[in-house]
Formats: sequence, structure tokens, C-alpha cells
Amino acid sequence: MLSPKVVCKLLSYDPSTGICRWKERVAQRVKIGDEAGWFDPRDGRWRISIKDKDCLRARVAWCIMTGQWPRLEIDHINRKRSDDRWINLREVNRSNGTRNRIQVRTVHNLPCGIHPTRYRTGWVARWQVNKRRKESKVFYTIEDAVAFREAKLKELGLHDYSPVRGG
Repeated sequence: MLSPKVVCKLLSYDPSTGICRWKERVAQRVKIGDEAGWFDPRDGRWRISIKDKDCLRARVAWCIMTGQWPRLEIDHINRKRSDDRWINLREVNRSNGTRNRIQVRTVHNLPCGIHPTRYRTGWVARWQVNKRRKESKVFYTIEDAVAFREAKLKELGLHDYSPVRGG
């Protein structure tokens, strides 16, 4: 693995834009000040090749800003994988990172975390904490169930990254 010293010597990072630029000439076609990296359309992320090693630009940014490579995954708070601004990056474990995915609910065209009761007489709000599913009492309207779930997630310090989606 590349040392953080080498990365900081070769690249500069602008936290407000998320762009890395070369501080040294590493190839004949690269000039000092050129934007480093390329956009990979397969996964929507920026990559930088440093000494024949491909790195994600978000991880390089983390390395430059903190002086060490991230131990966990780097998550984009606003879910835009190409937005590598410093305020948009955070180090999370896999469980918290997957919570920040867009979830699409196509079965009943309902908000995520809201489910009908067994006999369709009401609505139940569900959420998960430490891999254990939690469930609310029965509500008679979807709006009440959604409001309860949002309040509960806020109380627990969890973020609700599950917008209403239909299919």
C-alpha cells in the first residue's frame, strides 16, 4: 500500500470541490496542476492511478486530509459517488454504509419501513438497530406511521435515508 507521505507529496486536494491535482509530474502527459484521475462510469466513482495502483479518489482525499488511509469504508453522505467534497465524506463500517443506500419499495408503493398489518387493518413502522428488527404499534393512517418512524429514528440517532419511492 502507498504511504500517506507519498500521496501527499504527489497530490493536492481541494476540500471545497473534491478535486485532486498533481503536484509533481508523474508521467510525460501529466502536467503540474492537472486534475488527477478519471471518472469510472461502471460504478460512478472517480479513480486515481498512483504508481500503477488504482485508488478511489474519496479514499485518497481521506488520506490527504487525515494523514492516514481509512480503516473502514468511505461513504458519500449525499449518495452521489462522484461528489468527493470533504463535507460529503465519512468513514463508516459496512452496516452503516449500506444504510445510506437508496431503497426502492415496489411491492405496495409505500414508504420504506411502513408495512400493512396482517389483515390490512392498519400500518406498522419498522426499523433496524444492530441487526435486530424493531416494530411499532399499529397506526390507522400511513402518515401517523411515517411520523412515528421518523421521530423514533431521530430519537435513536439514526438517519432515515429511505425516501418514499414507488415502482
